[in-house]
Amino acid sequence: MTPRAEELAQAYLAAGVVSDKYADDARHVAIATTHGIGVLVTWNFHHLANYRREAGFNRVNLENGYPAIRIISPLEIVYESQDEGI
Repeated sequence: MTPRAEELAQAYLAAGVVSDKYADDARHVAIATTHGIGVLVTWNFHHLANYRREAGFNRVNLENGYPAIRIISPLEIVYESQDEGI
C-alpha cells in the first residue's frame, strides 16, 4: 500500500463509491489503479464487479488524474478466451 493508493482509496470512500465498511475493496481498486493495472478480475460482484461501482471508481479516477480501470469477473476472461478459437 503506497501513500498514493491510500489517498485514492480515501477519495473512493469520500465519494461514496463504497462505504467505510468496505474500505479494503476501495484499497484493492486503488492499488491496481495506481500501479497501472488496467483490468481487475474479481468474484466480488456486490462491491466491485458491477456497472455502477465500476462507473463510480472510474469517475473518481478521472477526477484524480488516473485512467479508467475495468473491473470484470473471471467468467468474462474464460468466455473471451473460448471465443478466440472461433
